[in-house]
Amino acid sequence: QYPDIKAIYCADHVMAAGAAEAIVDAGLEGTIDVVAAVGVTDYLSYVEEGLITCAAYVLIYKAGSFAVQTLADYFDGETELASKYYVAPVIVTTENVADAANIEFVFDPVQ
Repeated sequence: QYPDIKAIYCADHVMAAGAAEAIVDAGLEGTIDVVAAVGVTDYLSYVEEGLITCAAYVLIYKAGSFAVQTLADYFDGETELASKYYVAPVIVTTENVADAANIEFVFDPVQ
């Protein structure tokens, strides 16, 4: 229906996997880029295989564990809460996907 599509953006890893698989099923592999937010390590295999062109990668469970630890520290009187926290995603491509397991995410308070 849309022969000029060059790229698809997906808001999460599940959508990206579906888009990548649909592209392969349609015989269009290598002609349409998939760009996605990815929060689960298992889905980086799609990047490694070249089915997802690049991923804005933040591990969801690390964000959750950070939130729980920060709240525990707050209730123990060890820290104050910021109004929000920011973590920069890492752009993962076939060039750096092998290093993705070693990425350290830093959650910065924003005042």
